[in-house]
Amino acid sequence: MDITQIDTGLLKQLASVAGVAVEYYDMWGVRREPPVESLLKVLQALGFDTASDASIKSELERASRPEL
Repeated sequence: MDITQIDTGLLKQLASVAGVAVEYYDMWGVRREPPVESLLKVLQALGFDTASDASIKSELERASRPEL
């Protein structure tokens, strides 16, 4: 998938639900956001399917459901 076509809003939502930081402050107090490529790789390493917007939506729904 072309990374420029990924809905970064959805990706950031999934990252947040998965406990992955979507922003941080560097040592100078400047707010930074990790690159989309980094979020994709971390989420993939955690076992999430990030191949398309549809798969990200599905993973977001799955991850957002309360455990029974």
